[in-house]
Amino acid sequence: MASRHKTTSVGTSATALVGTEFPNFIIQNKSGATVFIGGSDVTTSGATAGFQVVDGATFEPGVEASKSLTGVTNDRLYGIVASSTANVTVLVKGKVLS
Repeated sequence: MASRHKTTSVGTSATALVGTEFPNFIIQNKSGATVFIGGSDVTTSGATAGFQVVDGATFEPGVEASKSLTGVTNDRLYGIVASSTANVTVLVKGKVLS
């Protein structure tokens, strides 16, 4: 099984993490801050607050769920933090579909 990974620094503006065209991935929060993930409009509070991934935690949606996380086909998944920055690693597993 082929895999590839990337670590991204996430700040207080929405930062692209992975495209939803990759249906089999894991996100790992490798920092001291909570990362909120969601669509390009993700925020840390209110109606557009993202899914929380706390320090040291991972998020691994099922293949079908990952296709509809943002509600848009071929969208990207974004992360944001309330303050400072966070290192987030994304591992794309298996055959990468386009």
